[in-house]
Amino acid sequence: QSVLKDVESKAATIKHLQNALNAKSMTIDILSKHNKEGGDLETTISRLVESKTEALLKPKDAEIQRLMSLVDELKANKAASPTSGLGADDMEQEKQKLASELAACKEELQNSIGGCDKAIKRAVNEAIEVKRQERWELEEQHRKAVQSWQEEKDILVVAAEERDRELDSLKLRLDTEQRQNSELG
Repeated sequence: QSVLKDVESKAATIKHLQNALNAKSMTIDILSKHNKEGGDLETTISRLVESKTEALLKPKDAEIQRLMSLVDELKANKAASPTSGLGADDMEQEKQKLASELAACKEELQNSIGGCDKAIKRAVNEAIEVKRQERWELEEQHRKAVQSWQEEKDILVVAAEERDRELDSLKLRLDTEQRQNSELG
């Protein structure tokens, strides 16, 4: 019995890891499509969710249709020849078997959709986190660029002030020389 529990535990772990891998793949798909196509991230995510949901639903719908056809066939057989074929007990057992198969299919579908929802939420959160990181990096680059420009501006202001002082000094010397020349001449 402990071996059975161990196997079930490992199976659950594998399923969890597969879901995590699917979520990572979905995140990569979302970000790749968004980077290629641009546009609204939520729209890209919605389109991907719809396609993944359709992919999950198609096989389940087919299985449900198969089971419903089998039920209809059994009902038709019973109506055509109520005394031949399966007995009432056999029919009830078959009906219960089909009902349990249908319930299992529905449960599996719900689990798949729930897993998909969780994977989508993780993918969306990861995509949002990536966008936040990109935004932070862009803001940091912008801040550094502004700081660099401010430093360059400060250097240019100091250089301009220095040139103004040199120009004033040259004007003063020129005025002094002109006065000396006019006094001499």
